[in-house]
Amino acid sequence: MPLRSNLKTWIFSFILVVLNLNIYCQEFSKNSIRFRTGIGVSMGSRADGVGITYSAGFQRELRNPGFRINPNLSFGQYSSRFVMDARDEYFNSTNLETIFYFDLFKGKKGALVIGAGGLVNNTRGLLGTGGEYEGQQSSEYISEFHLAAYVGCGLRFSSPDKRLAFEFMPFNFHLGTNDFLESHLMIGLEIKL
Repeated sequence: MPLRSNLKTWIFSFILVVLNLNIYCQEFSKNSIRFRTGIGVSMGSRADGVGITYSAGFQRELRNPGFRINPNLSFGQYSSRFVMDARDEYFNSTNLETIFYFDLFKGKKGALVIGAGGLVNNTRGLLGTGGEYEGQQSSEYISEFHLAAYVGCGLRFSSPDKRLAFEFMPFNFHLGTNDFLESHLMIGLEIKL
């Protein structure tokens, strides 16, 4: 419990410091930090579930201001609670990914964004009993690696003179080896450095 409290205090303090920098400098670098969260599904050859995912990463604008690279780490927690006729499944999905974003149509404070990239995934967790395999009376632990591609599309709201940018990305897909598929609706916060 004290660790969770200290982590919340540290994150809150970090955000306050970053937001206060806006008072002292108006020039922003081409770098930013991105945080995203969302809901969705994760499916593979052995595990299917619905859950929540979190992502944190670094972003850098490349030569063209509408072109960005975003290496990030995402972590999702899934279960088969809302999947009909499935075993009791509880698993985590960890992705190490690099995504390139491009502003397809850009306005004064917003843009239609498309993204593409690649990732390495590790899915690990516990598959229990039940579902359409009623005869299955034993649980098993899984740990699978997948190589996958990312494609996505959504809206980004950013103003050149503001430190914060927001995004709404309803279409995020990971398509990979061994029947691996993830689909998420994501919202995000970008803090320009």
